[in-house]
Formats: sequence, C-alpha cells, structure tokens
Amino acid sequence: SKGAIFYDVDVKDIKYIGGFENFVYEYSKDDSDYILRFVHSLHRSYDLVLAELEFIDYLDKNTAKVSTVVHSTSDNLVERVNLDNNHYFTICVFTKAPGRKVTYEDLTDDFYQMLGKEVGKLHKLTKTYKPIHKRQLWCEESYLEQSTNFLPKKDTKIIEIYHDLINFIKKLPQNIDNFGLIHTDLHFGNMLIDSGELTFFDWDDSSYKHFISDIAIILFYRFCFGDASNDEINRESARMIRNLMIGYRQENKLNMNEFKMLNEFFLLRTIILYIVIYAAGEKSYNSEWGKKFINKYRDRILNKIPFLDLEKVLKGI
Repeated sequence: SKGAIFYDVDVKDIKYIGGFENFVYEYSKDDSDYILRFVHSLHRSYDLVLAELEFIDYLDKNTAKVSTVVHSTSDNLVERVNLDNNHYFTICVFTKAPGRKVTYEDLTDDFYQMLGKEVGKLHKLTKTYKPIHKRQLWCEESYLEQSTNFLPKKDTKIIEIYHDLINFIKKLPQNIDNFGLIHTDLHFGNMLIDSGELTFFDWDDSSYKHFISDIAIILFYRFCFGDASNDEINRESARMIRNLMIGYRQENKLNMNEFKMLNEFFLLRTIILYIVIYAAGEKSYNSEWGKKFINKYRDRILNKIPFLDLEKVLKGI
C-alpha cells in the first residue's frame, strides 16, 4: 500500500507475479503496463538499487534496449519504505517490456547477430558511463559466504574450487575494453522479443565484471538445462559465437583472447547456480529440476570438466 502511493496507483490494481530474490508485481495505468519491484535491504542496499536504476536510466537515454525506469510522484528513481530500525524495502517501477519470450524457433543466425549487436552496444556504453552511485564488483557478491553456510559437508571441495576460481579470475587483465559494469545475467528469460527487437530487463545482478561473462551467460543458459550431447553443444556454440560476434563488432570490439577464458566463466556460473539452489532451501534442492541440476553438474564441478571444447568452437571465428 505504501509503495502504491509513491506511484499514484490503486493498490487494488497491483498483482503479484513472482520473483526469486525480490518481490515483483505488475499493474496497468493509462493504457500502459508497469513492473513494480520491492528489494529487501538484506538483498541489496538502497544505494546499490539506486546505482542499478541510474545505470539503466543512462542506457535507456543512450538508445540501448532496456525497460525504462519510471520516476515516482516525487520524481525519484527509487523510493524507500522502512520496516523497522534495521530493515527496509527499496521500491522502483519499470515500463513492462513489450513482446514475448524468446523461443527455440527464434534462434537463427540473424537473431544471434541482432543479439550480439545489442550486447555490443551495452558494452560500448558502459565504457563512457560515469556513475554517481556505484554498483559492486562481481566478487563482492555473497555467494562464497552462502556456499559455506548452505552447501552440505560433502561439498567442501566445491567451496575450495570456487575460492580458487575467484582468485584466478581476479588476476585476469582488466581494462576499459574488457571490463566494466554489465548485466551479468543475460539469459533468454531476461529479455523479450517484439517485432524483431529485444528489450533487456532484470538488472538486479549487474556488477563490474569482464565483458566475456555476458557472452558466457548467453551460451551457458542455452544448454545448461537441456540434454544435448557434447558434440551438439560444441557445434551450436560455434554457430552462436560466430553470429554473436558479427553483430557485436558493429558496436564494440572484444579481443578474441577473451574467449579463451569462456570455460572459467562457465564454471563460475555453474558453481553459483549450485550454491543458489541450496541457499534457496529444501524445496529448491529437492525439487525435480534442482536434483537434476545437482546430479548433472556436481561431478563436472569437482573434476573441472570444461563446458566447451574451445579448440573446436573458436576455430574460424
């Protein structure tokens, strides 16, 4: 009810639609649809959410395809509702992205070229972005702490592998052409397609990270929950990367040496998902998809089995 007041909407018109780490609602007003999001302070601080919204606003004003930030009636990007002396919600609203979910039928060469072009634009724009409030570094997330708190004792080795991987990635070269504020979660569930154009949303995980991570996420989620063979994954990944980069190079340059680190970023995301499944509780890790993921990837993590055969995948790119 307090959140509705900030945006001059009747609370009766607000409908809960879900959310994993946040509470997400939708409503309609003046023939337009909006997304209303509540972020608990235990998940993100007010300043971190404000930093996220400032970045999205900057991208939107520079013609990137993102869900537009809606200002409150007080002309603020975000609002705050205190719960007690220690906890609060940060509230924000976005225009609802137009279109529908991406389907397998959409995944043509032309689609990947268009997607690559839009990701290239995001990375080009982050190079010139001067934040007022700053988002966190990728390694400042609480996943390492969560791994020690939630993973079973049998997974101590996974925690060690995760710790070593973090230290390895921290030592990779960082410069304006390969590192900056990025989305970090660009799977097909965080974009909608409408008349051949994409809109990106859900920047809740945005952080300072290597650009190649955004490419890795697109590839990883294309296959991680499926049953494709290694040969199929390598063959399709080669097609994806080739076309993604045709589009990407229209907006930005990325040294091909960055692609040699793809498997490290795949491993990073695999471990993070593994941790998140356990951190979400028994309903998550005992669910059908949770058990499937754990059974499929636990041994791959422990044995550091590469996600891709990069010699095959990167040939001819």
